[in-house]
Amino acid sequence: MEWYALRHIGKKIRGKGKVAIFGCGNNPIIFFGVDDIVRAIGLMLQTIDHNNSLVHLAGPENLSRNKVADIFGPALGMEPKVQRMPVSLLKILRLVINLFHSGIAGTMHLALVTENTHESLPPTNFMAQFGLKPAYMEDFIKDFVAKKTA
Repeated sequence: MEWYALRHIGKKIRGKGKVAIFGCGNNPIIFFGVDDIVRAIGLMLQTIDHNNSLVHLAGPENLSRNKVADIFGPALGMEPKVQRMPVSLLKILRLVINLFHSGIAGTMHLALVTENTHESLPPTNFMAQFGLKPAYMEDFIKDFVAKKTA
């Protein structure tokens, strides 16, 4: 959540009132908080039950990038302008921009992957098995807005 939702969507909406979403932005993807993962891994390392086992790390909800922008808007007290870059244009621009800025081209490539593949996971009780409460996007955004206005 911290990296994509906040850095690529929330901070742009807060700063400019608008955000550019690569692709249509409708494909749901799994979001989870870094703190959630760190706490769960810490507890896994302390228990023998998870020795040599596979644990699927999944957050509590699957959201599209458009939905994340929709949540940020009211939390910030505005209706953000969401601009979408069509996939066909994204494919071409990624190649051109890669000549000058590999970081932006990499973000565009990631957007192409998430637009064309199933990136969601069934929300699991992965956090509950460690006695932890996962962070939901709406709560994460409300906390972000509250910290920035305090």
